Amino acid sequence: MTNSSEHGAQDWDFAGIFKIHADQDYPFLQEEWQSWEAKPAKHDIRIANGDLKKDWTLLDSDKAIGDDSYQIRYENVNYQIGANRIVCQGSVNESYLEHEIVIPAINRMVAKKGYYLAYASAVSHHGKVLFFPGLSGSGKTSVVLELLARGASFMGDNNAFIDREGICTLYSPMIGFPMRNAELFPELVPRLFTDERERKRQEKRLSFHKLGMSIDHQDFLMRNLRDQIVSRFYFHQDAPFKRLFPKGEMRMTGPVEHVFFLERGIAEPRVMDTKPEELAKLVMMIDWIYNTSGGCSHNTMAESVGLEYCTKADYQQVFSGFFARAHCHRARIAPQSTREEIRRAVDEIEKIVLS
Repeated sequence: MTNSSEHGAQDWDFAGIFKIHADQDYPFLQEEWQSWEAKPAKHDIRIANGDLKKDWTLLDSDKAIGDDSYQIRYENVNYQIGANRIVCQGSVNESYLEHEIVIPAINRMVAKKGYYLAYASAVSHHGKVLFFPGLSGSGKTSVVLELLARGASFMGDNNAFIDREGICTLYSPMIGFPMRNAELFPELVPRLFTDERERKRQEKRLSFHKLGMSIDHQDFLMRNLRDQIVSRFYFHQDAPFKRLFPKGEMRMTGPVEHVFFLERGIAEPRVMDTKPEELAKLVMMIDWIYNTSGGCSHNTMAESVGLEYCTKADYQQVFSGFFARAHCHRARIAPQSTREEIRRAVDEIEKIVLS
């Protein structure tokens, strides 16, 4: 249960890095941030539902600015972002609220303090923290799942805090489990869907998805058929780490030892050493792109209305400091890798970690 002085209110303290208070119950966020439940205290951001200010200057159909805040509209819901407050008007998509509103707010407020919530996965293996940045679809979750199956401790999937002193900290105990990983790790599917009827339904979807993926798509008509089947039977399910690995352990924070930048490549999969400064620049660029995707730069809008914002230089000092304290590598993984190819890649990673 969440500690709170108000019925339905929630509080989270992310290892002292950032504190959030929500005025009402958000089930999705509660699950995402369950590791950081806290007693009510002074917070950096308050999330509330209510009416928005009326005086706005429209920039386009889904963005507007005011005297001391800015507004974003998504799926008929308005989000007003101010100095220490996010006000939502309408029926909130909690996943959008987290990834497109709250996380950018966190990063523009913590970067100057030497922290950053990076787009990466992390584990602790043989007592060493391993950090895996990479583009979407590069294999971060697949590599982490294979390492967890080998006894690694979980530290994050797709998001983890880093700081300029080389410390990596868990953000969420949830693991994203798309269709691709259900195909690679079928032994985890029964744990993913604990209800037997739902599991059988999803296993049937998985079989149709596999059928679609097997269709030869050189011909236009067959390619169209393949795309329709694959999209219709695709699923993505988030699950708590402990549900997938009930005997596994979770490490909350620790100093980074190795960084493996995951990249897709048609050449032979391999792991190569690289310079920390080169990797820091590359990963920072990727995160900068993700932060400004979707046609909305929170930093630019925050700066325009006088809110706290961060610059590329602020990001650079965090990434440079973090990567300088790690052994840095680039790990090439073939697109649409098989389980055996994932195993071989992780074998090579383990050799480096144990050397």
